[in-house]
Amino acid sequence: MSAPALELAERLNVVNTMRSLQSKHQEYQLSGDQRSLLETVVLRQKLMEAVQHAAIEVEEAVAAIDGDLALANMLLAYASSKRDRSIMMTNIATFVGSGTFGMLDASTDIRLRSPTPQILGILGSSIATGLPLFGLRRRDYQNPRQKKGEPNMLAPIFERPFQSESYDPLIWSYLESAAAPGSNQTRRQQLLHRWETLRGLDTTGSDAQNYIDALVGMPGKEDRISVELVKTRAELLYDLRSVVHLMYRDISELNTAIMAL
Repeated sequence: MSAPALELAERLNVVNTMRSLQSKHQEYQLSGDQRSLLETVVLRQKLMEAVQHAAIEVEEAVAAIDGDLALANMLLAYASSKRDRSIMMTNIATFVGSGTFGMLDASTDIRLRSPTPQILGILGSSIATGLPLFGLRRRDYQNPRQKKGEPNMLAPIFERPFQSESYDPLIWSYLESAAAPGSNQTRRQQLLHRWETLRGLDTTGSDAQNYIDALVGMPGKEDRISVELVKTRAELLYDLRSVVHLMYRDISELNTAIMAL
């Protein structure tokens, strides 16, 4: 077995059981003793139950992450619709304002002397330029779930308080174990490092910490949301989900090793 699969076997406390199974199986092959066969069946069943337990714990964690993902996607749709409406109203205001002052500029140019036409032209150009620039600002919206929220599955990754039991000790020990044999980073630390380097997530400074509090849904920090916030939350949850899912690789290898005994 690979080092990660052996590590999983140690976490499940089945290493000695696997050795006993191998010993009993060899004993049965040599003697044909029915008692050894029965003990082999019992030991194999015990090991399969341990593997099944590990798989169920992974499913529970993934289901919790999927629940947070579904909520993040709903909030993203809500914030996106709000932003799209604001952009539409800005475009209408830009079209009407610049068009109105443009017509006034053209009409007064015929009858009035300077500087009235120029002033109207400046106002029309200012509206055509200023309103779209105003629309580029980041928009925050009232969170429709501000009084119903609770920290999501990202909270313990950023060392924030988390009361849910969705992280079984088996799953959490996997995240806090070495990302690779000989690595000085745990899987959780590697995930944080990737977010900092590849996604540009800042984790230093009070503003960054407040942003992370809102990202993980800390109470009192999620009164207002933005498209960028909930989009980043969904992306990080997808990354976390993929890391937890990788545990299936070790479970599969351990199961294959058990079946080969």
